[in-house]
Amino acid sequence: RPPAADPGALGALDVVVALGRPEAVDPRLTGARHGVWSLRVGAARTPTDEALLFWEHRDGDASVAVRLELGAADQATPHTLECAWTAIDAVSLQRSRAAACDKPATLVRRALHRLHHEGTAALDGGPPPAPEPTRGHPPARTLARHAARVAAGVLGRRLQGAVSREAWYVAYRPRAPDAGAGLPSAASRPWTPLRAPLDHVYADPFLIEREGRHWLFLEDYSYRAGKAGIACVELTPDGPRGVPETVLEEDGHLSYPFVFEADGAMYLLPESSASGRIALYRAHDFPRGWALEHVLVPATRAMDPTLLRHDGRYWLFAAVQAPGSLFADDLCIWWASALAGPWRAHPLNPVVSDVRRARPAGAFLTGDAGLIRPGQDCSRGYGHAITLSRVEVLSTRDYRERPVGRIEPDWGPGVLATHSYNRDAGYEVIDANRRLPMLRRPGARPRH
Repeated sequence: RPPAADPGALGALDVVVALGRPEAVDPRLTGARHGVWSLRVGAARTPTDEALLFWEHRDGDASVAVRLELGAADQATPHTLECAWTAIDAVSLQRSRAAACDKPATLVRRALHRLHHEGTAALDGGPPPAPEPTRGHPPARTLARHAARVAAGVLGRRLQGAVSREAWYVAYRPRAPDAGAGLPSAASRPWTPLRAPLDHVYADPFLIEREGRHWLFLEDYSYRAGKAGIACVELTPDGPRGVPETVLEEDGHLSYPFVFEADGAMYLLPESSASGRIALYRAHDFPRGWALEHVLVPATRAMDPTLLRHDGRYWLFAAVQAPGSLFADDLCIWWASALAGPWRAHPLNPVVSDVRRARPAGAFLTGDAGLIRPGQDCSRGYGHAITLSRVEVLSTRDYRERPVGRIEPDWGPGVLATHSYNRDAGYEVIDANRRLPMLRRPGARPRH
């Protein structure tokens, strides 16, 4: 409630954020200079609705929109200022609610930043959301049926896990001679799996061409060691030359071996979130010898760091997991004029808050389709599919992208999920998750 004294101070308010229903806001506050901002979580008008996310959970929705809206109290369809998409946990309604209610603070901060830098143009926002059905608190019979269905699903998954396990693998194929520079199509031609030892799992494949030779880098997870290192193998027209050999190991888990060349030197930017930093390695004996060169971003638990050289600057993209979130579904950017830094955080971080595309899924793609950023769609589970987004604005003050394509987990027999894609002039590589009999002892690649 507003203070009773100093009514002149009330007239100087810039923004009012309504955490309850906007029509319940004290009339003295509705004259704020930039209006009343309210929150909408899925079909719920406020994060405090009794039925928050129940109906979405019952209907099996994979994700839900959390919106920051601007509109008069009597306006039926206020327009959206900011929006985030978060996953819905198929088992726990409480976890789903916690993840959704974590988003509003980010949305308010991002909207205030745009208002400060862009003026009232930032309040134009996007189109109004599609009308949502108004459904009240569920009756007891509906609650009981839903609880029974969730329990049956949990039991079914446990029984399935007793006889089989999910395992990731890497596959490759030569690029077609007539392949253009457009969006990739994983289902267009068959892939060749790269066989891993029985107690290992391969994932996160990356390619680099050097002196006419094509090198495949990947995450090599060992069940015996309980962690992964980075391995490498050369691809030739006759297949891999030998087996992947470990080229980088640390005390902690390493994955996502983003490899690139800059100023005549070869660099490796793996995910090392277990160490709480984004670290860059330089090759002194490519492809096997690597030494730590710089810590680009310290004190950050970032997932899948991806580098881009654009408009004379280096841009570093990585996913972070906000407290309460089910996945690392916030995309952050840092930028620098040189690899050594200093690296500056983008003022709009997280620039994308969307479980359907935020987390990086490979190197940027360039060509006829523009600048394309592959991102993981984790709405239906970790690394379910890949969303291809075209970068429309990238500057030190703004960022915008738009989804333009997808790679679904339907390109091979038994594929349950696919979450990394890369290519060079000669080859394409991808990874996938599938279910195998327990006797193969594949286990599940740990999520991080």
